[in-house]
Amino acid sequence: MTTHPLTFAPHLGLNAPDDGLFVEHAGPDPVAQIRFAHERGFRAVEDNFLKARPIETQLAMAAEIERLDMRLATFVATFETATPVGVPYAPDALSIASGEPSDRQALVKIVEEAVEVAKRFNATYCTVLSGPFDLAVPREYQTANAIENLKWCAEIAEKGGLVLGLEPINAREWTGTFVTTVPHGYLITKSVDSPACRLIFDAYHVQIETGSVLENLDRAWDQVGYVQIADAPGRNEPGTGEMNYRTFLAELRARGFDSFVGVEHGKSLPGKEGELAVLEALEAVAA
Repeated sequence: MTTHPLTFAPHLGLNAPDDGLFVEHAGPDPVAQIRFAHERGFRAVEDNFLKARPIETQLAMAAEIERLDMRLATFVATFETATPVGVPYAPDALSIASGEPSDRQALVKIVEEAVEVAKRFNATYCTVLSGPFDLAVPREYQTANAIENLKWCAEIAEKGGLVLGLEPINAREWTGTFVTTVPHGYLITKSVDSPACRLIFDAYHVQIETGSVLENLDRAWDQVGYVQIADAPGRNEPGTGEMNYRTFLAELRARGFDSFVGVEHGKSLPGKEGELAVLEALEAVAA
């Protein structure tokens, strides 16, 4: 992994704070997981649940990342908006597509909080999940709301040195989500027109929702700031599903992709054996 030009970032918690990719080897402490990832050649990690961790845990994680000369690749900024396990959405769940001024202020507050978290880690990216859509309001109006809301948020993020990564997630598994496709996410980030608002290209969600992964990557390329991988179906390591990650990663290398590749999947096998299988699978497709 150390000689590969792409910077892979394994997760410290995918669907819960304690289900890190290497928890069987490193234990539940995220600091120990960071150390294990470094020992295995990774130079970045991502953490969906970072904002929810106690401040003392965050500080310990930040110190270890700095000591090891690693990077925090991304964390979920809109934790209160739509957590990875917060679906189906509650009736009062916050959405970037809302036209309510009070919701915009709530979104702005979330981004302000994300800026402070990012400063502790010298992090560049945070993940923005769109939240639910309103069945009573035409999608076009909601898209206009999302663009306007993200313009406000991007202004704050840019001042704080942070990039908001809007992530489309598939509606088959996350029912009721507003932004589910790369074209829709592309339209929004392109319209926000800010260096502090980019698109997260999660190849797993693209495959589940629309397919045509390479075509979508090509069409959305000028807005892609961050990439995530998982095989489909199953959302486990490459080689356990139908996706050709050797080709996909080769395309990223050919395009000179210099951001992070989030390793955002589970394990097809239990225990330490499953984690070793993940490492072997990543080596195989990254070669």
